[in-house]
Amino acid sequence: MWMMAIQYIDYAADNHKLGWNEMLGWLKSKRWQSLSFGGIVYVALLIPVVNLLMMPAAVAAATLFWVRERGADALPVTHARG
Repeated sequence: MWMMAIQYIDYAADNHKLGWNEMLGWLKSKRWQSLSFGGIVYVALLIPVVNLLMMPAAVAAATLFWVRERGADALPVTHARG
């Protein structure tokens, strides 16, 4: 379960240039949410045919989890051009 959370949250963390240790620290601070997310993904991946659809859905869900839990920190910084 823990590895599923790491696997799918890593996409969003990598997009925001968050290092491995920072990502693990953040996941540990959200331990129960991370384990719940990973557990749901793990169980869904065990079901034939559903697992084909679950992989892209898990990436989208992990991104949503990232944005909801990190709030404004999850949004990219934009610079105005003058």
